[in-house]
Amino acid sequence: MRNKSIQILVESGIMIALATILNMFQIYAMPNGGSVTPGSMVPIFFLSWRRGAKAGIIAGAIFGLINFMYKPYYLHWAQFFLDYLLAYGILGIVGFIKQNKNLYKISALVIVASFTRLLVHIVSGVIFWSEGMELSAAIAFSTSYNISYMIPEAIIAIILMLLLTRREWNVN
Repeated sequence: MRNKSIQILVESGIMIALATILNMFQIYAMPNGGSVTPGSMVPIFFLSWRRGAKAGIIAGAIFGLINFMYKPYYLHWAQFFLDYLLAYGILGIVGFIKQNKNLYKISALVIVASFTRLLVHIVSGVIFWSEGMELSAAIAFSTSYNISYMIPEAIIAIILMLLLTRREWNVN
């Protein structure tokens, strides 16, 4: 049992590092935070798929914390928890289909995880922007702003996850 825990810990560290490196290469970046990367969510999705939701949620939250330390951007204290810990931690829900090879299920859960992350970012944006504008305008602005980078990011993640999960991976 201890050996498996060490394997999961090491694999988690490698995937967090890979996600952090991929996050540094931005295809385009938004002015108030958020960017499209060459698949920075994929290592967390893949770890979750291989090792389960618990490992993925913890690794995602750690990746979010590292992302905050690397390039912090927040305008309201709640944004730290929402935009970094919760939004990236939620990526681990892909682990609910651990080792499932069904491409539809993999795609669906990556979409659900990406959409849930999008919703968390929208709520975070509304918390900040509602201080300076009407609530409906803050919702509209936050939604359009976050969709502009999350949809391309999700599409990249779906394609890469489908490619990665087609291969046979030895999981002990």
